[in-house]
Amino acid sequence: MSGVDKKLNHDSSVQKRMMKEYASGVLPTLSKFEFITTDENIRDDDEDAPLYKFPLKKIVISDQSKIVDGIEVEYMCKMSAPNFKSDDARNFHNYTPSCNIFNSQSIEKDEKLSSVEEIYVFVPGNPGNCLIYHEFLERLCERLDNQEEEKNRLVIAVSLRGHSYYYPSQFWQGLTLFKSNSSSSSLYHSLEAYNLNDQVDYFTLIVQKLHRQFPNAKLILQGHSVGCFLISKVMERLNVCKKKSHHPIVQPLTQTIVDNAVDKLIFFYPTVQNMHSETPNGQSLLQYAIKAPLRVYLANLLYNLASPILPTFVIRLSRRSSPILVPWIPYYVDSMRIIKNVTTLASHEFEEILDSFGNDSSQNTFKDAMRDHKDKLRVIFSTADLWVPRKHVLSFLDHVFDVNSYEGKTILELENSTVVDEQEFCKILDKACLNVGISNQVTFSHTTQHAFVIHQDNLEITSKLPLR
Repeated sequence: MSGVDKKLNHDSSVQKRMMKEYASGVLPTLSKFEFITTDENIRDDDEDAPLYKFPLKKIVISDQSKIVDGIEVEYMCKMSAPNFKSDDARNFHNYTPSCNIFNSQSIEKDEKLSSVEEIYVFVPGNPGNCLIYHEFLERLCERLDNQEEEKNRLVIAVSLRGHSYYYPSQFWQGLTLFKSNSSSSSLYHSLEAYNLNDQVDYFTLIVQKLHRQFPNAKLILQGHSVGCFLISKVMERLNVCKKKSHHPIVQPLTQTIVDNAVDKLIFFYPTVQNMHSETPNGQSLLQYAIKAPLRVYLANLLYNLASPILPTFVIRLSRRSSPILVPWIPYYVDSMRIIKNVTTLASHEFEEILDSFGNDSSQNTFKDAMRDHKDKLRVIFSTADLWVPRKHVLSFLDHVFDVNSYEGKTILELENSTVVDEQEFCKILDKACLNVGISNQVTFSHTTQHAFVIHQDNLEITSKLPLR
């Protein structure tokens, strides 16, 4: 059996299992898929101001005769609107649009979509599947329902590219056209893997498409963990194109997105600085397991050994427990696609997310983008976060918000202080932020341990942040 055949069988088996467990109530929701066709006139390949560059795949849409260039997108869609409730008792805000939301000419035919005024776009951390954030998005929608100003608000979480649990059949059809192009019989090597730059390209396109579909709607970009880094890089890319591009369509489009469309940037526990050598988790044995020579063996070990045993055990466990991540854990070891992309992306995070802010602002477009849009930023940090140590919290506050002192002392002195405990550290940072007038933009927690998703115990504080 060829690698591509194994790939199709693999995706089919995961899909069937998910559908069965969704029907039985084990899984609370399922994702939606669309195929986004890329619009050549909104690409800018100018080396001084590139917007995005990635190879386009030819995939069949609907029938064997129609092959188009573009990319697949997996997302979860919810709606907060006056008198709107889904029929799904497990997912009251679940919304099934009557047309594509990223790529459609008939969006005005959907009454709810055509009147959307705000779009909350959620970019996951790693592992980057949208479904594990459904409970957080439900809580966010509940808060949006209670806003005095009634609006139609679309809430979307988009999976990182390659982090989908399965591909629906319309995408398998396209893949079958290219069996002859694959020489590998290995499932691992037949599956695509995407690095950080690929993800930035991807989400740049997502933001563009949403703006062109909903030109009058405000975009609220939300990121968790490395999702914050991706949003930052998207804003950096748009910022550079706005300032340097001479493309007759790209330049005005990026200016409109940057200046008018993007209303807020919401960061939940952002990992935007050196994760490898400066964080407790980054210095663990994990750094060796995800290196290129070893991650192939790790992926095969998880898929071939853990997959047959762990899923059944975890599903039984999930019936007794309510952590948001638990019901989805089986699919992380049951899907070789996710195993490969999670470990590949983690490796690239260690190698490429280094000194984001640097020392010379004049040559740091990342720092420029953050400072240019700091009024739009809303951020929550956990001082107990093993991926974002004190040094990174202080560096972010200093470089982005100019929070560099408290009560006449340099704030950087707090970095290695063993006297100041986490609770006191938060109080000092709160005072420092209050002094520069950003206390409504930055929140600190001393109890929340950073994990893969936004957990049940901190849904209350995190779901409030986007509404500030």
